[in-house]
Amino acid sequence: MRALLLLIFLLFGHSTGAAELQVFATIEPIKTLIKQIAAKRAIVHSLVPSGFDPHLYEPSPRQISQLATTQLYVSIGMPFERVWQSRLQQNSPGMRFLDANRALSDSHQLAMAEEKHQHEDAHEPADHGHLHVEGIDPHIWTDPILFAQLVPVIVDSLVDIDRAGAALYRARAVEVIAELEALDASIREIFRDAERRSFIVVHPAWGHFAKRYGLEQVALEKEGKRNSAKHQAELLSLALDQQINTVFAQSESEARIAEPLAKALRGQVVIINPLSGDYADNLLAVARAIRASLQP
Repeated sequence: MRALLLLIFLLFGHSTGAAELQVFATIEPIKTLIKQIAAKRAIVHSLVPSGFDPHLYEPSPRQISQLATTQLYVSIGMPFERVWQSRLQQNSPGMRFLDANRALSDSHQLAMAEEKHQHEDAHEPADHGHLHVEGIDPHIWTDPILFAQLVPVIVDSLVDIDRAGAALYRARAVEVIAELEALDASIREIFRDAERRSFIVVHPAWGHFAKRYGLEQVALEKEGKRNSAKHQAELLSLALDQQINTVFAQSESEARIAEPLAKALRGQVVIINPLSGDYADNLLAVARAIRASLQP
């Protein structure tokens, strides 16, 4: 009986009726997007696990082994990705690489590349963007409309390596874009009657989000470094003037950085996670948290 069950498993256990591509994305939100498009035709992995900082992360030996059999890797423009891409291309010459930020930039769909500000003026004490490779803010997923523009780019990459799945990918793309547009409409409604528009963060991951919804992101960090004491004082003055009493952080470690300012404002630190794989619900929760901080 056991032998019969084993034979059945070997014959039918792995039959899914569809090719199983191996795909890697750097972060959870991109992984979620690819899974929505590819459905069961792909096994999608995230390089940076939830809760880890993608700016500092290094792939584990197990991940390097998994990457060796991956057909597609979708990156977001982090500096460490370029280092690992060179190594991966040597070990896996057949792997296709898609740089999401560069793909949008090359098609003239990414406007924030030119928004690198040198905030010398006391009225602009902190960095409103977040710049990495060639001045591009990599956090494109925080804007659902910009994220939707990535969908056909991902579809093209999937079709290149799996033409048999083209009809599925294109049909799913229409649905995914509609869902992202609905998410955008919901977030617009959240901010529809907001009189205040500025919010404070430790790490400037929300530049695209702020731009999309007419907000102003003010950051404690600038290009990965904390601002000078002078800028910290200017930031405090700005926050008091605009009656801001919430400082947003991505993690508990960032919360410790935010606590002195929050205490000076007699306010609070709120953690918002830009890297959640539960993309739509998380972005709505972030929008509601920021909207709540804008209340008089």
